[in-house]
Amino acid sequence: MNSLVADRAWRIGDDTAMADFSARQKMPASDWSGRVIDRMGTIPALSGREKLKGQVNALGFPLK
Repeated sequence: MNSLVADRAWRIGDDTAMADFSARQKMPASDWSGRVIDRMGTIPALSGREKLKGQVNALGFPLK
């Protein structure tokens, strides 16, 4: 299974789990992907955090 397919399967599983949890708690329908996207907002809202991995790598700390 390639990583894109695995990632999609993982997100579908998390979205399903979050939707089930929301329903059990009588919360508005929501999924994991939507909540993450809402929290991230726009690239400018990241205030440079999108560059953090490259900066850490440049210091010699390998990240996946």
